[in-house]
Amino acid sequence: MKLFLFCLLPKDKSDEALQFLVGDENVLFFLDKKQQLLVGDENFSFALNRKLQ
Repeated sequence: MKLFLFCLLPKDKSDEALQFLVGDENVLFFLDKKQQLLVGDENFSFALNRKLQ
C-alpha cells in the first residue's frame, strides 16, 4: 500500500503549513503538525471531497 502526503508551505511561514493525506483521487484528509489525522464530529469533517458529476 502506498501513502501519499501533500503539503502546502506558505512563503516564509513554514509553521503554518497545511498537510493532507491523499485517500484517493477524490479525497484529501487534513493532518496535524505530527502528521496525525484530524478527527471531526457529527457537524464537521476534516476531509475534502471532490464533487463528482
